[in-house]
Amino acid sequence: METIDIKLCGLDVHVWRVFLPAFESQKVWLEKLLSPEQVERGKRIIRFPEKLNYTIRSAIIRLLIGKYLDISPLTVKFVASRFGKPAICATGIEPTLEFNVSHSGDWLFIALCQINPIGVDVEFVKHDFPVMEISRRFFTSSEASLVANVNEKCRTEMFFRIWVRKEAYLKALGKGLHQDLKSFETPIAPQVDCVEGNDNSGCTCVGTLDGRWYFYDISTISGYCACLVTDFKPSAFNLFDLNSPESLKSFQLSE
Repeated sequence: METIDIKLCGLDVHVWRVFLPAFESQKVWLEKLLSPEQVERGKRIIRFPEKLNYTIRSAIIRLLIGKYLDISPLTVKFVASRFGKPAICATGIEPTLEFNVSHSGDWLFIALCQINPIGVDVEFVKHDFPVMEISRRFFTSSEASLVANVNEKCRTEMFFRIWVRKEAYLKALGKGLHQDLKSFETPIAPQVDCVEGNDNSGCTCVGTLDGRWYFYDISTISGYCACLVTDFKPSAFNLFDLNSPESLKSFQLSE
């Protein structure tokens, strides 16, 4: 299979969409890439689906970051901010790299850029979720009104589109959910918020916050919403999919 050059340049942003069930057969091999701490953490997870997905997620994140830094995935070391945002423990030898990850259901999203803050969030759209109650509690009045007044058929998706934008923004800030969700309002693009299905066109800028933060809706399969937030306008957006064991080899991530 053709090898794709995945090097970042300038203000490029790369987003990887990883379909976790595709790699269940690779568990034994992937587990060998984990650090001792990750192996121990995996042992403490009781529920099987989450236990398996944890191994796959952790190994693929290592594989990708190792590829971008041109180092063995086994040597990748992570640190966390006081709010829990993961980062690479740099030695000063490898190139700079910022990344953020999110997972929900069957999907893992990994966003990378060179030097600037970045945040990504993906969520499975839960149609039995109390969107009216949660939006009144955690959204601004304008956001909550948007959820309440939209066509009922689109209401749940509208809620999750706003939710992923809020989470991605807080992750870009490095604060996670340690900041009040009502303390800021996400940009809204009504013309793309209530469409059925998805044309898989890539990333759509839906607005900015404070003239600094750029919000991008990311194409997903039906039933999911995803957003990426940066503090810069990307010069290029590249979406990559990992959806089979062969796709790992095609990017030479298994070497």
